[in-house]
Amino acid sequence: EGRCSTFDELYQIAFLTGYEVMRPADQPRQLMRCHALAIDSGHRTDEVYEFAQRPGVTAVKGVQTADYIFRPSKIEHHPNGLPLLNPLTIELVNTSYLKTYIGRLANLPADHRSYWALHEETREDYLEQFTNEHQVRRRVGPKTKKKWALVWEPKTDGAPVDFLDAEVYGAALAQMCKVPLLREHTPKVGLMELPGAVKAK
Repeated sequence: EGRCSTFDELYQIAFLTGYEVMRPADQPRQLMRCHALAIDSGHRTDEVYEFAQRPGVTAVKGVQTADYIFRPSKIEHHPNGLPLLNPLTIELVNTSYLKTYIGRLANLPADHRSYWALHEETREDYLEQFTNEHQVRRRVGPKTKKKWALVWEPKTDGAPVDFLDAEVYGAALAQMCKVPLLREHTPKVGLMELPGAVKAK
């Protein structure tokens, strides 16, 4: 459940499958599809670079300390040094900033418009990974210019944090797509009304 065995399957689920939006019975039925997808380039890098050539897909790479939330980085070579046939641009993502950002929103009152809510059926293993890191003070930077900073680290060595990373890159993608600027009157991208839907009176 919740896993894909191939990149083709992932693309099919994200971009070529519609999911019905939960709405009151007297409202038109609508389907929702994925508008954009971010994928970590730190694992199976060559395959991710190839996958990121597809429309709607952005390869990302996390960095702990940076003076930006995200920024583009042109990639022209495979990890083994060979040139890429089709160079691409990935997004470097400030994971420290976004983990702090998510932590702040997740602690807002539940009725706040910016509250970071997980699905009510989220599994325990997801919640465990979502909370598996904490902030600690470390000296970071080049050897001659190290400075103290708060960085995020697993609470225990080897603790899985894949689901936290998914939330972080989702937040980064939302920033790239300017989701925080959306308002009620903004046209909904990716929504499609189903044929024969009953119109609300």
